Amino acid sequence: MKKITSWIKRIFQGKKETKVAEEPRPTGGLWTEGFGAVGATLKTLQDLGVTPEHLKRIRSEPSFAAHVARQILLMPQGAPIDMPTVWNVMGYENVFDYGKWDSLFRSIGYDRKVMFTEKEKTLPIIRNVPISEKDLWAVRHTHFLFLGISHCPDGMPLTISTWQKVLLPKMKGAGIEAFFMKDGSNFSPAEKYLMGQPFFAEQTLRLGWHLVRKDILPLSRSLRYKEQCKLCPTQEKIATPLELVTALILSLYKKNAGPQFQLRTAQEIDEGRGGQLVMGLSGEKIVLSADCEYWNHEWREVDSNIGLATAWKFPEI
Repeated sequence: MKKITSWIKRIFQGKKETKVAEEPRPTGGLWTEGFGAVGATLKTLQDLGVTPEHLKRIRSEPSFAAHVARQILLMPQGAPIDMPTVWNVMGYENVFDYGKWDSLFRSIGYDRKVMFTEKEKTLPIIRNVPISEKDLWAVRHTHFLFLGISHCPDGMPLTISTWQKVLLPKMKGAGIEAFFMKDGSNFSPAEKYLMGQPFFAEQTLRLGWHLVRKDILPLSRSLRYKEQCKLCPTQEKIATPLELVTALILSLYKKNAGPQFQLRTAQEIDEGRGGQLVMGLSGEKIVLSADCEYWNHEWREVDSNIGLATAWKFPEI
């Protein structure tokens, strides 16, 4: 019995002596922040509405953590900048803010409708642009800045279809014609196909700023889409159809010159032949079409008149 007791003691003593190797604590980077700095950061986040549940998601969901990090890293140093600075850098014709939206809607019959309330006009997302002054100076001649909105004063979603059927017909004398053919009863099969797609009839813009290149990305002509994408600057993205349509209309409305070449967007068109949505100007008409690089089991000749449409990659608020 004593031998058994002695054997059991040795087993437990051995277990006590076994130590689990501790993982070394990370050093450098964020780990150099003191307790006070971390506490101040948490207070700031809490004041802005961040909850412990949000922090839990950052810890437990890699995709959510990556999204948060991406938005932080996209915000350049020195941003955001206020509207007086924006006007000074970009000039009157290259900016379309909430005041110009109000003027536009009043001019086409929305006199009794309010686009932005006085409280909304004070929101940081409307009063400030999330870009550094240095970056804005660099694009002042090549880009057009506008405040994106998701709906008209009467609540109608602002889609490409809304531009075509409702707004552009009322903008007489603006030098911009509706898309496709004037006679709505005479659309081609290709036009009917495009008008039935979600990007045309359903998608809207988020409330926030959009900085869109006025013409194609330099050196992007005579290249296939994948090759063009490799030229896109890291701080920019391929423009969406509605983003580009809105920029073209508002820029032309302010009497700016239109693009010289056709612009290829990020919208993929699948008619059994692949390709991207392309748009450009034909006289005073904005033309949308599908550019299909691969047709009938072979690559088509590259169109030298098509370049890439890009826009600034702002944080998603």
